[in-house]
Order: sequence, then C-alpha cells, then structure tokens
Amino acid sequence: MGSNTNTAATSNSKLEIHYIPPTHFVPNSKLPILIYRNVIPDPDDHDGTAEILKGNGYRVDGFYGCYDTPHYHSNTVEAYAFVQGHTTIKLGKGPRDEDVGNEFFLSWDGSQYDQILAGL
Repeated sequence: MGSNTNTAATSNSKLEIHYIPPTHFVPNSKLPILIYRNVIPDPDDHDGTAEILKGNGYRVDGFYGCYDTPHYHSNTVEAYAFVQGHTTIKLGKGPRDEDVGNEFFLSWDGSQYDQILAGL
C-alpha cells in the first residue's frame, strides 16, 4: 500500500500499532493494525477524507457503516476512516473461534477523527 507521506498527521496525532496472532480459524496477518488518532482534519468533509485515503494509495469505495458479518481478506489491506457516530469493531477472530482470547476490540466514541489500517 501507500507510504505515510500523505497521511494528514498533526502534532496531536497518535499512532498505535497492534499485532493479532492467528487463531484456529482465522490466520490473521503478520502485518500490524495501525491506528492513527486525530488525523482527519475536517470530519464533515467526506471528499477531503477520501483524498487523504487516496493520497496514501487506498481505493475509496464509498462511505458506509461497518459490516456486521465476520469476514477476512486474504490478499488486501482494509482502511477505515471514522468521522462520526460510535462503534465497536472486533478484529482478528471468527465466529467459530473460542469465546475468549486473541480478539482485538476497537471502540470509537466520536471524540477523535481516526483512521485505521488493518492488514488482516
């Protein structure tokens, strides 16, 4: 994917790096989950948000909510930009895996304008 050269990082930005080990049913990736906090300059500007993603080499397919159906991408990196509302996303674990362990929960409460890149 693209480099970080066009990420709209500011002095208030915070990068989080997370690795999720494989499970019995979900191989996960050796690539990390990258969470950039406070990088969307104007959350009401969908075109500007799309340009940030495109400038970093990502294809923008539209503005949607999160999918409820567990799924896995074996040959791609997925990027999300959170700009309004709230959500909790579970990454790295499938519905057939054990009830505890290995999952990574990302909760977003609308107080920061974040971008998440998941190499899942």
